[in-house]
Amino acid sequence: MKNIHPDRVHLLGESSCRDQGQYVLYWMSLSFRAHWNYALEYAVGLAEARDSKLIVLISLEPRQEHFNARHLTFLLESLPETKQALADRGIKCITQVAPIGKSIKDLTAEAFAMVTDCPYLNEDRDRLERALNVAQCPVTQIEGNLIVPVEAASGHREYAARTLRPKVTDIYNNYLDKPTSSKLPKSSLNMSLKGENISEPEKLLHQIEFEQSVAPVAKYHTGGFSAAKSRLDRFLHNDLEAYEDQRQSPTQPAVTQLSMYLSMGMIAPAYVLKRIEAYLPSENAEALREELLVRRELAHNFVHYTARYDQLSALPEWAQQTLDEHERDQRPHRYTRSEMEAGATHDDAWNACMNRMKKYGYLHNHMRMYWGKQILAWCNTPDYAHQTLLYFNNKYFLDGNDPNSYANVLWVFGLHDRAWKERKVFGKVRPMNHNGLQRKIDLKSWLKMDPAR
Repeated sequence: MKNIHPDRVHLLGESSCRDQGQYVLYWMSLSFRAHWNYALEYAVGLAEARDSKLIVLISLEPRQEHFNARHLTFLLESLPETKQALADRGIKCITQVAPIGKSIKDLTAEAFAMVTDCPYLNEDRDRLERALNVAQCPVTQIEGNLIVPVEAASGHREYAARTLRPKVTDIYNNYLDKPTSSKLPKSSLNMSLKGENISEPEKLLHQIEFEQSVAPVAKYHTGGFSAAKSRLDRFLHNDLEAYEDQRQSPTQPAVTQLSMYLSMGMIAPAYVLKRIEAYLPSENAEALREELLVRRELAHNFVHYTARYDQLSALPEWAQQTLDEHERDQRPHRYTRSEMEAGATHDDAWNACMNRMKKYGYLHNHMRMYWGKQILAWCNTPDYAHQTLLYFNNKYFLDGNDPNSYANVLWVFGLHDRAWKERKVFGKVRPMNHNGLQRKIDLKSWLKMDPAR
């Protein structure tokens, strides 16, 4: 249907539709875009088959876990563009601030079917479960935020990139087709349905309970598909040729800065990879494909097959053992979470990392890993270091609270890595220190440069 691979489609019941209804409902829960959206097009196909209308729901609950003003503003910035693109196809999009159970119960009462996105994080799975408990029509789940659906790639948790790589590289081309889009014969635009005015995001924010101390970063990063596409276009035209040589350089960064858009579902990874494919077989395009296809999808494999992906118990046995053995090692420096959050440590590079992530919501990957490794070195226990790292990561980064976040934070502690030479505090976990940072990058230049590139 609509050029959508069947591996993306999961019926959460015995059928995809019931015999009676007035419309099809698409609950846009994780893919906040109208472009290259497999779930949307599947819902369009159902509506066409029933000669019915389609409604799109965006639900913001009164209490948003792991969301603050930064994340919500970034999300709300994307909605007017999405709503207009849907309206151009005769599809009404409504945004509601209400418990998900109420929204779904009310809107599925007269629906032929409901379609929604595939969740990976526990909190998103919980939202889906609450919706399923009250849904009054069949529900279908569509995977649209991965290139290869996680269960099609592997039936178990993969140990590392090297074990997942051959599985996805052999089959990924089967999943790159663009879903067919069309304008619906029956418009839902004239339907009278309750929704919020998304043109006044500040007013909308007042209806939601969230952490308000973290300021939006709209001056540096604007939400939405068009902003993501512009960033991708600039990268492909200006930076791709230098990607392999410069992606690890914080001072001359040839990177996409798409992680926040991928995290929020504002751009489809299949679309990004399709664009990259045009530049193969260059080593730069191959290196970028590796990051998008192997590394990113390894993180989703990890959270999908690991119930407690936010705990150190998710680490491989060797990493847990070595961290336990070195838990009581003397730390050369010890800082409280408050001192670290204030950027008040002895390390100028680390303080700059902390201050930049607080201001911009983004940090180059090499510096992000250095930042994380020092938290492990400075906290009294690995467990508290892990909790602190997750707290900062999910609070300040625009791409926080994402499968990649949980996997990459645990990489600091040994996930998807190998054992290294044993040393104090880190044990056999890969270390990073200030002297090594100075050898690898021009630290003085980095400290002076404007991060708002």
